[in-house]
Amino acid sequence: MSPFDSPQHFPIRKITLHFLILLQLSVSALCSLTAREFTDIKGRKIEAELTGATLDGKVEIIRKGKTITAPITLFSLDDQAYIRNWIKDNPDAVAYRFNYYIDLKELRDQISKKDGAMINDTITTKPQQILVSITSNNPSSLSDIRVVTDVLVNDVVDVIKGTYVGLAVGQSKKELTKFQRITTESSFALIKPKGRAELKFEFDIESYVDKDCVSVDGTGNDRVLGVRVRIYQGKTLLDDWNRSLSITAKKIKWDAENTGEARNVILSTR
Repeated sequence: MSPFDSPQHFPIRKITLHFLILLQLSVSALCSLTAREFTDIKGRKIEAELTGATLDGKVEIIRKGKTITAPITLFSLDDQAYIRNWIKDNPDAVAYRFNYYIDLKELRDQISKKDGAMINDTITTKPQQILVSITSNNPSSLSDIRVVTDVLVNDVVDVIKGTYVGLAVGQSKKELTKFQRITTESSFALIKPKGRAELKFEFDIESYVDKDCVSVDGTGNDRVLGVRVRIYQGKTLLDDWNRSLSITAKKIKWDAENTGEARNVILSTR
């Protein structure tokens, strides 16, 4: 007979006590594998877990559940050697640091209108221009950098090859209806410390007025939801950053399959 069929042979109190002992031993073993006693240059000691490092000579440790960033030079010489070896063994734990600036504007002098699908209907194309500026806060130059930029749009007005198709379902309720992703990939041979890489490109959004003689039956307006920037060196992802422009970033489908067109891409470094 299976022991699970005979609970009288395994009293709940004994099972619980046995389980707690095993759990405590497991936690203690885990802590002993991940935590380390560090010593600073003044001889003071702390128990902490090394979790990350930056290229500007700092490390991240977790002590009593709190993340602390400290210069490597704060630690003893033995600990500094341990940290440098740990960084060599854990290159993915090294954090690259960048600052981002986004400027989105409407090119009002290029706005165009034309007749919609029905009489008195109007579709308006509103060209947008976005500037993405990336500043490297890393102590050394970065070579062979590839930047992937995604602009996410709530594509209410459905236009295919310049022809109006219809309004996405749910637009009257101001819901997120159809995500569109405008993606560009840009290459930079070198970004120097404190250097800046910039890219600028244009794309279109539309608005539609469904008008029956004098009265307006319905309207639809595309809107830009957010921007995502990923920085690669070869196949290694150095940073993944995003900013919401109109809604909570968690609601944005950054991997939207519906793609739009970017044009007039301009790159620069300084």
